[in-house]
Amino acid sequence: MDSMGKLVPMVVYFGAQRYMTEENLGEGLFSEFFLSWFPFVAAFVVWTGMSQMSSRNAETKASEIVGQEAPDFTLKTKEGEITLKDFVAKKKLPTVLDFYQNF
Repeated sequence: MDSMGKLVPMVVYFGAQRYMTEENLGEGLFSEFFLSWFPFVAAFVVWTGMSQMSSRNAETKASEIVGQEAPDFTLKTKEGEITLKDFVAKKKLPTVLDFYQNF
């Protein structure tokens, strides 16, 4: 989920908290219990929907590159430097590269 998608549930929560009041909706229309829980429930529903949309988008993007050849670059190993293509050819095994960033 992108940064804007993370803000939407918060906007829904605070917006519902501000505007779902007896003054705006009318006296006695909804119980105090309902009005107290509605912002949380609405934000949770929006967050769930945004998460599912984000997951679908990520799966689509990932499926576009699965099976494609990786770009060639130089790897630094204990034995020295070797290109990715040479490393894969030398090992003759399926190879998975896992990139991560340590903060």
